[in-house]
Amino acid sequence: MVEMFQRSGLTRIAFAQSHNIPMSTLGKWLATARQMSKNDSPVLFGELRLPVVPSTAQQWAMEVVRPDGVMVRCREPLPVQDLAWLLRNQ
Repeated sequence: MVEMFQRSGLTRIAFAQSHNIPMSTLGKWLATARQMSKNDSPVLFGELRLPVVPSTAQQWAMEVVRPDGVMVRCREPLPVQDLAWLLRNQ
């Protein structure tokens, strides 16, 4: 719900009313999310030089591999926010 709120562009009051959520509940969720994000390590991005892949190979718009081996492959490019969320929440 926090992510939906952040993407909605609505005020807290408008979002809470449109989703039938008490303002105090939304406020608590947002405060918890802020606290959790302070504890998260930052996601760092760097430029990668990719090798030329033969056209017969599977084509991905993006492929990211974390140091622990978790791999995220996407057929379409993702916004940076969504990619960061995927990498943090695996």
